[in-house]
Amino acid sequence: MIDDKDRALVIVNNLYDVAFVCDFAISDKNLSLSNIFFLNNQKNQTICGFTDKELVDKNLFFINVHPDNRLKLIENIIALGIGESLKFEFRFKTKEGNYTWLKLNLVIFNKDENFIEAGGIIENISKEKNLGAILYTIKEINQLAVKTYSEEELLQNLCDLLVDKLGYVGVFVGDIDSCKLFRLKYFAKNTSEELVNTFKKVIISVDETIPEGQGTVGNAYRTGKIFLISDTLSSPKMRAWVTYHKKYGIRSTCSIPLIKSGKVEFVLVIYSKTPGLFSEEYMEVLDEIKIDISFALEKIEKEKNMKLLSDA
Repeated sequence: MIDDKDRALVIVNNLYDVAFVCDFAISDKNLSLSNIFFLNNQKNQTICGFTDKELVDKNLFFINVHPDNRLKLIENIIALGIGESLKFEFRFKTKEGNYTWLKLNLVIFNKDENFIEAGGIIENISKEKNLGAILYTIKEINQLAVKTYSEEELLQNLCDLLVDKLGYVGVFVGDIDSCKLFRLKYFAKNTSEELVNTFKKVIISVDETIPEGQGTVGNAYRTGKIFLISDTLSSPKMRAWVTYHKKYGIRSTCSIPLIKSGKVEFVLVIYSKTPGLFSEEYMEVLDEIKIDISFALEKIEKEKNMKLLSDA
């Protein structure tokens, strides 16, 4: 028989999110983290890669909050009374240097003019935020597909839109040459020049007999289906590029085949710095991108052929 205390520990230790208790020090309307204890410590829990000691010693609990969110978070916590609670969504810089969305659920246990004793749960909500942003961006992609009459303009604007609106580290479109190698044709203007130059040198194949053909591009091209990798550093299919992915902080990726005249004409490659970002729950919205852009490619091709016939 498990008693009530042990039952609570079982629940806490099976939480996907981070449960904690902590102390904040108050000084001149500012906060610093003086102590934090992860309740589900059986998992060697961290917050975005930082241990409890790192969060306290360097006050990263607040320093790494995005500047646009930091002051409001501090003000909201200070304004709470004993027994009051707060739900707050904010961006936090991970140990890898990229921002991810977190949700803080905090309750105040004790408080005076110098300190706050609190506890709560921190959830990683990057998936939900990104999914919502994709759904919104789909509307712009729909318009792009309908109103664009140039293949070059369509694919270039698609790359730019996905980076500018969704914050992906890189978006690339290419075709496959006679040697079964991915050939870069378009990339987002706001992609790092260093990343683009390195991408051009990386071997990406669709030949299933070699390691460089086992990744998302090869699988998407051969099957005509979207292919996702939620963790590039642990997936056996991505071993050929692990050094490259580590260097640029690429933690999840997907490839979307773009269809024209009944075959895969291009492959759209998306890179994210957030591990676990792409998963099966994304398939429906990513498939919408595939359908919209493939439709536009077919439309542009038909209009080009009709013009050739009328000019003949």
